[in-house]
Amino acid sequence: MSKFDGLIAARGGKKAPAKKAARAPEVEAAPEAMRARAGKRSDPKYRQITAYVRRDVHDEVMQTIYRRMELSELVDELLADWLRKQK
Repeated sequence: MSKFDGLIAARGGKKAPAKKAARAPEVEAAPEAMRARAGKRSDPKYRQITAYVRRDVHDEVMQTIYRRMELSELVDELLADWLRKQK
């Protein structure tokens, strides 16, 4: 039954035969050891922040750290160093 059956009947149209829904194959849950580790988004030790950085600086940083580290790791390291210097 479709929510449009009333409209179809009012226009005198014929309802198309209903298609059987394809069932998705059942998948077993992955064992605990095989599950991917949770990311920073779900880790309570991390907080997402937003900052404005000049485009040219961002582009050069991304080219420099490419395949070595994530931007969040670099920012975390730089902020931690800055905090140590403030004490």
